[in-house]
Amino acid sequence: MNFKQKSIANSLNSLLENAETVGDVKLLAQRFEDYDVNDLKKLCDDIKASNEGYIMVFATTAGGKLNFVVSICDDLLDKGYHAGKMVKEIAAVCDGSGGGKAKYDASRCKRFYKNRCSF
Repeated sequence: MNFKQKSIANSLNSLLENAETVGDVKLLAQRFEDYDVNDLKKLCDDIKASNEGYIMVFATTAGGKLNFVVSICDDLLDKGYHAGKMVKEIAAVCDGSGGGKAKYDASRCKRFYKNRCSF
């Protein structure tokens, strides 16, 4: 586990406590600086391993580029939530693309407008 992963792991409880409840879903939306998509995917996997009812939307900026991931706990997939559809909508704001898997999807934005892409 690298330093960034340890830092995320140490703040996991705080992150979960700050989730916003929207209907039957706990929404986690967080922006990280200088993390890579693999770090965010691992964070999503760690949350899903011991929690239900979460949709995670995590973004990271590194080298002037914006990447983001959407991940959905398995119990919400049967309710019609779809990460790929969410990624497609989010990516459209910053000229990105996406829209694939129901459980997890990621995208890189072609243009990063700090005033349009915020969390």
